[in-house]
This record gives sequence, C-alpha cells and structure tokens, in this order.
Amino acid sequence: MRGVLAEAGYALDLDNQKKKLAELQEEQQKPEVWQDLERSTKIGREIAHIQNKITAYDKSETALSDAEEVIDLIEETGDETLIAELDGMLATADKDIEDMRIRAILKGPYDSHNALLTLHAGAGGTEACDWCSMLYRMYNRYCEKMGFKVYELDREAGDEAGIKSVDFRVEGENAYGYLKAEMGVHRLVRIS
Repeated sequence: MRGVLAEAGYALDLDNQKKKLAELQEEQQKPEVWQDLERSTKIGREIAHIQNKITAYDKSETALSDAEEVIDLIEETGDETLIAELDGMLATADKDIEDMRIRAILKGPYDSHNALLTLHAGAGGTEACDWCSMLYRMYNRYCEKMGFKVYELDREAGDEAGIKSVDFRVEGENAYGYLKAEMGVHRLVRIS
C-alpha cells in the first residue's frame, strides 16, 4: 500500500502543490486582492482545493503508519484480537488512497468546478416521464453519497406522473469531473 500511496502522491504533484499553496496564501494577504471580490473568491477556492488534496494525502499516510504500528503490536504480543481492528484500518486506508488516485486523474481545466445537468423525457409519454424521474432520483442519491449538494433550477412535471424535464446544479469538489461523462440518451427497456 505504501507504493500505491507514493504513486498517488506523485500523481497529485504534492511538492508543487505545496509551493503553489504558499504562493496563493501570500497573494491572499495583499490588500489589493481583497478589493477585488471575484479574485479573492477564486484564490480562496484554489487554496481550499489544494489544502483538501494535501490533507487527504496526510490522512492516508497517518492511517498507514497506524496500521503498521498495529501490525508490529500483533507480532510482538501475538494478540489476534487486533486483527479485526487492523482489517478495518486497512480497508479505510485503501478507500482513502483510491479516492486520492481518482482526484489525481481529475486534472482537467473544469474538473474541479460545479456541474449543470439537464434531463428531458423523450418520446414515450408517461413511461418516459417516469424514467426521467427515476434518473433524477438516481443522480440525487449519487450526489448525496459523494457529498455534493444538488440545487434544482427548473422542473416541468409530466402530464400524469414523473418529470418532463428538470435542470439542476451539482456543487462540490470535482463535481464536474465526476459527472462529465454523463451525457447522451439513457434508455429504459422493460422486459416482460
């Protein structure tokens, strides 16, 4: 796991990120930055984004160190009751490292931004409106699971049930990066 963590740290380019963070924090202290609301907001957002990356890496490194200490303790004492605790620690560390690897992949110019999504029920009447409603519910649950906030901008209800169309904004770190592949036509085929 140490190798995977080092790989993720390299992909995140942490050394340069730390330098950039110091530069941004220094720039944020300048009085002229606070005169320009848009600029100060942009800098603050960048600082938070970089700090989240660094914090995630440090958290994973600490979790691995703790797991190594538990392994040493198991070897010294022979206490097998600690194995369950170790399994939990390793599972958490593995999930955190995987999240970091995904963050390293999301390096596109807009990946760190929020996302706008629009769903339209196609031809198919009530069935299509029901399907659109199901998709909207699915996206809401996914966004909730990812820790994103969903804001409904516009909704047109179906004639009998469901949704004819809905526009919504997804806010959160890397929301666009996670959702950018969600495009095209989604089709529901009922087999009976």
